[in-house]
Amino acid sequence: MLRTYRRKTAPVSPEAIERAMLDVSTKRLSLSRAAKMHNVSRSTLGRRRKNGEHKFHKNKIFSPSLENNLCLRLIAFSLTKTGLSNLDLRRKSYKIGCSFLKRGVIDKLPASWHLRKLAGYEWWLNFKKNLDFDVKKSQWKDSGASIELCIVCEKIHEKGAEDF
Repeated sequence: MLRTYRRKTAPVSPEAIERAMLDVSTKRLSLSRAAKMHNVSRSTLGRRRKNGEHKFHKNKIFSPSLENNLCLRLIAFSLTKTGLSNLDLRRKSYKIGCSFLKRGVIDKLPASWHLRKLAGYEWWLNFKKNLDFDVKKSQWKDSGASIELCIVCEKIHEKGAEDF
C-alpha cells in the first residue's frame, strides 16, 4: 500500500513573510514580535534575514513603470552616443532621476547619488538584472543605430511612455 504525505501544518503565505521581514528590516518590530504578529515561525524569519532570502529591497527607488521609462530613455541616449560605459549610463540615470524628482514623480533620491552625481552601484546592478538591460559597447555602432532606434520607438509606442 502506498503512503501519501500530508502536511501537519498549513504553509505560511509569502505575503505574511514579506510583511514580517519589512517590519524587521525597518526596525519597527523585533524578530520575535514580528513572528508572533504575522503568525510566522521565528526561525523562518531568522533564516531568511540571515540568508537575505526576502524580496524587500532597500534599493527600490523607482516604481516598475518608471524603471521601464528609464530603460527606454537610456537606450535612446545610448543610440546617440557610441562607446558609453556603465559609468556614463549611471550618470544619465542620476540626471533622469533628478528630472523625476523635480516633476514630483518620486519623493526623494538617496543622498549618495547627490554626492557623487551618479546612480548607486548596487542599484545599477539590480536595475540591469531586473530589466535584462545589458551594456555592450559594440552594440551601439552607427550601422545598426537606425534599426535599434526603430525598436526603441516601437517599445515606447507599445508601453505608452507619456513623457519620453
